[in-house]
Amino acid sequence: MLIVGVQVLVNRKPTPPRSASSSELYESREKITDITEKNNEQIQAFKTETIERYIAEQIPVTMQKINTEKIEDEMQPEMNEEEIEEAIIEPQQISIKSKFHDFHAPPPKPVPQITETEAISDENDNLIESKPIESKTESKPESKPVMDLLDPLERDPALLSDSSDVPYETLEVEFIDDDADWEDEEFDDEHDEIYSGGESPEDADDIDEPGSHNEEDEEEEVYSQKKTFDNIDPLFDDDFNEANDNIEKNPKKALKLFEKLLKYRPDSQKLLLGKANALNQLSNLYQDNALLREAIQIYEKLLLDKKIMIKDDAEYEKVGVVCVDRMTFLGNFYKAIEVQKVLVDRFPENPEHRNQLAIIYLMINRLSEAKHILHETLLKWRHNAVALVHYGFVLKQLDNNLEHAVIFLREGIESGEPGTQEGLFYMNLGDALMRLGRSSEALSIYTEGANRGLFLSAYQRSLYNIDRLKAQPFWELEETSYSNDFKKLQKHWRQILKEGVTALNQINRFSDESENLRDHGEWKQFELYARGRRNVSNCKSTPLTCDLIEKFPAASTCKRGQVKYSIMQPKTHVWAHTGPTNCRLRAHLGLKVPQGTFLRVGNETKSWKEGEWLIFDDSFEHEVWHNGTESRLVLIVDIWHPEITEEERKTLTAI
Repeated sequence: MLIVGVQVLVNRKPTPPRSASSSELYESREKITDITEKNNEQIQAFKTETIERYIAEQIPVTMQKINTEKIEDEMQPEMNEEEIEEAIIEPQQISIKSKFHDFHAPPPKPVPQITETEAISDENDNLIESKPIESKTESKPESKPVMDLLDPLERDPALLSDSSDVPYETLEVEFIDDDADWEDEEFDDEHDEIYSGGESPEDADDIDEPGSHNEEDEEEEVYSQKKTFDNIDPLFDDDFNEANDNIEKNPKKALKLFEKLLKYRPDSQKLLLGKANALNQLSNLYQDNALLREAIQIYEKLLLDKKIMIKDDAEYEKVGVVCVDRMTFLGNFYKAIEVQKVLVDRFPENPEHRNQLAIIYLMINRLSEAKHILHETLLKWRHNAVALVHYGFVLKQLDNNLEHAVIFLREGIESGEPGTQEGLFYMNLGDALMRLGRSSEALSIYTEGANRGLFLSAYQRSLYNIDRLKAQPFWELEETSYSNDFKKLQKHWRQILKEGVTALNQINRFSDESENLRDHGEWKQFELYARGRRNVSNCKSTPLTCDLIEKFPAASTCKRGQVKYSIMQPKTHVWAHTGPTNCRLRAHLGLKVPQGTFLRVGNETKSWKEGEWLIFDDSFEHEVWHNGTESRLVLIVDIWHPEITEEERKTLTAI
């Protein structure tokens, strides 16, 4: 058995340091054993035999060499028996301290650091991985009860509730696990390795042994660090300056110049960034997504590729913000999340990067992740206004925690800071107040929003609008300019009713209203068209109805509306709410209408009639009551507002 540990000097004068042979180490070890057995045989039997066996089997040669050299340097010429025993035992605690944890024993005493890196044993494969002692990534603190972390305002279990399948406590702020089908899964490990300060597994074998780092390597590293954002060779100054000056005024010329220079310096950060910026400008000029994707690829390379990654923090942050913005513009939210996580990790003291990450999650309806990030942000920056309004929004939408939503939304809005004066936040604050029975406060919020130009009026609160369009709560058939199309549908109302009942009798064809608009009761829908597209599967159950809609272009092509059956059961109340846009009108064809059903739009209330149209502008506040005893069934048909031009119909985004 090879005994690896220390060179022990027993009862002899100091001699110049020299390397001990294996036989000498073995003889020294035998002497130590004799001494310690006389004092304590049990200690010797356990501490010597067990640890020798463990070390010989578990610790690689590199670690053995480190321990030996370190102890040789630290040993005094003469040692008493206790010092000898500590010299043998204590160095091994570096490698076996995980075993102490396994058996819940007290941790070992701190051991002086051997070199600039410490070795850590991988208990899975017994390899040695080296990591910097001063890691930028802080160790995760011992978990504490969440209630202890919250201020009195947040001491409510409802705040921590989460309607998702993923428990709230398991979500990580910086590196949230995404769905399995996300693009480029391999990005995760690479990003962790680049920015956590650790080494990737494939690089672990390339780490120099402690003490073997030479001055040439240091000089080379210093030189590379100086080139954090490279300087342009004076030979290319004129061309570079000309290219840079033309990025905005003549991006096509700038692109050609950058590509010419990149032939000579293909890894120049400044040239690559200039090319990306020129491509970005061209994509805006020509509305060409292919050019934008090429620009994004270069931005990613400058952010994530270790070989040419920008190391200057200010420049890195600037490029990262542009990259995320361009990614979200294209709808590439998953890639944007990955880059934004890197920004959060690299700039942990900037709450705006955390806010942006939460906002991207909200864009893809991942409210649980957004809530967790915002909650952690507010624990550190309690009065960050952007985090406040978004957190209040999430509490209302995800948890229906109206009381706390009002507190956070109001505090954020009243700050008046940029990013808080948006119709979305005023609308949700007013809605929460209304549902809490505080109608006068709600109306005050809506009025303030209208005065700030966030709403068309206190009652017309849609967010995607064309200001010039005629606005009134109810419309007559002739006012719409589509009376002939409406009459063709109306002529077949009994067949439309029959198809609706057939679909209703099929299992699980109607789905619950999904926008949390019900105060109480039951309200379900069966969608035939959405955003100008036909639902082929559902239309198989209602072929006549869908064919009639297909011949009604204002309805079938309405990218900002739907066509659907709507069934409401007795004792149902729908909260007052508004639609998303004033670019459409909403028409209801009464199919089965019992007594006691009412629709309020603005300040006017009406009811449905079987076989007749009821047309209104749902960008106005509207509310529904069903106080009858039978089901109410209507066909909902959204149509383009008659003042929307053909060109606008083609170019407006879908909702």
